Amino acid sequence: MQETNLPNLMADWEIPQRQSPAAIFILFIKTIFNLAKAFWPVLLIYVFREKEEGESNFILILTVLGFGLLSILITLLKFWFYKFSISEENLHIQSGWWKRKKMSIPLKNIQSVQLEQDLWQRIFKVSKVSFDSAGSDQVEARIDALEVSKAEKLKEILLKEKQEIIHSTDTTEATDVPVSEMSSPTDSVSKVYRLDGGDLLKLSLSANHFEAFFILLAFGYRFLEDLGGVMGAKKDELMQSYADEALNQSIFILLSGFALIAGISIVFSAGRTLFKYYDFKLVETEKNWKVSWGLTTRQQKIVPFSKIQMLTYQSNWLRRKLDFWMIYINVIGQVKTQAKTRITLPFTSLDKVLSVTSVYLSSDTLKEEGKGIAKVYWIRKAILLALPLSVLVSVGLYFLVSHYMAWLGIVLLGYLTVYFYIWQQNFQWIADESGLWLCAGVWGRKYTLLKWQKIQQIELRQTLYQYRKQFTDIHFITAGGVAIIPYLKLETAQRLRDEVLYLVESKEEDWL
Repeated sequence: MQETNLPNLMADWEIPQRQSPAAIFILFIKTIFNLAKAFWPVLLIYVFREKEEGESNFILILTVLGFGLLSILITLLKFWFYKFSISEENLHIQSGWWKRKKMSIPLKNIQSVQLEQDLWQRIFKVSKVSFDSAGSDQVEARIDALEVSKAEKLKEILLKEKQEIIHSTDTTEATDVPVSEMSSPTDSVSKVYRLDGGDLLKLSLSANHFEAFFILLAFGYRFLEDLGGVMGAKKDELMQSYADEALNQSIFILLSGFALIAGISIVFSAGRTLFKYYDFKLVETEKNWKVSWGLTTRQQKIVPFSKIQMLTYQSNWLRRKLDFWMIYINVIGQVKTQAKTRITLPFTSLDKVLSVTSVYLSSDTLKEEGKGIAKVYWIRKAILLALPLSVLVSVGLYFLVSHYMAWLGIVLLGYLTVYFYIWQQNFQWIADESGLWLCAGVWGRKYTLLKWQKIQQIELRQTLYQYRKQFTDIHFITAGGVAIIPYLKLETAQRLRDEVLYLVESKEEDWL
């Protein structure tokens, strides 16, 4: 019955159509934000500058009205000239009023159809629909606002059409799905994992606060750069003036400022993690994981086991103490720079992680003792990376700050040397007939799992030093990432490569 109705459904989508009217408001908010982002330094200086006596706010009001009218005009033009349709086995998207753009994506190349709702989209009961195609490192196209029911039908039709075009028996991709599909009665559910309130709190407090600190630091630098451009002063002079003023302050004020920034970083990163993983749920069926999470932006995804290229689970020092682990899923076409589309799953114990990842590779092999890499690894890293960086830091501190601070370069050299030594000592690799396990880390731990059938290519890469000393780095390349064992003996790497290639060729199993 479904097959006979498909042509009729397709006929409805062959006519070019626009987004939901709610897209006007959503596009308007985005336009306002983009304009404010571009011109906020000018507006900030105008608002806080010293006003002359009797000066009115007429120019400010006129400027705000101008920005508002310009935003409305841009929004209406974007909405009116944005159309999409499906015909001749292609998804067609046209946009632009001044510079027309037409995009055609073959349905058979669409890797995933993602449905996502932020706060505004949930209020208006619409979804953002985005499409990833094979060979692309980013989301290629999107529809900002489409009624939820219509978005679900579009996803269903696109994946149905793709299945018929390539005659595949398994074409479900790692894609966002409606909540109703998360508990489909036709799926055989074997396991369900959730995060309760206490788990979510521990996950938030153990987040990467250093990352948030550097984000705030980068924001401050950007602020000085923009402010300097508006005021006609060089950012270096501004930074130097702030540095000179800071040196004149007491140690108490400096420490208080540092504590304030650290506190803001912790609150920022903890809040970001809490909002992201609120109401996290993973349902494991016979063929896939069905995952949902998010407070303001609710996401639901299906991750078919057949599409997983590599699995990585890791924990920082604090999370290891709390027995908290994060699983990172590498799927087809994914690259490391796709942080926004990367699928990350939090779990409250290592036992749960091993249970979940066993659908990809069994954890029994991890009980065996792994093999290490050459000790010369940490020595080369210390000489070629730690030493030059430390000298550069010492020289910079000596001439730009104070010659009393130059000793920090020596501290950095010692820390990096110890860091590389511990990393080399902890690195282990295990290989059997099923796949490869890598263990690495210094204060935390990171485990990488790779099934041999997912490998597309194996490369042996050597520097001049490695060529002379008969060492090599072996790269296992998949459609979703690369696993690397550094500084192996050349003979060992060649034997491992030959055995893996034999296993891949001898097993009748699809690499996808």
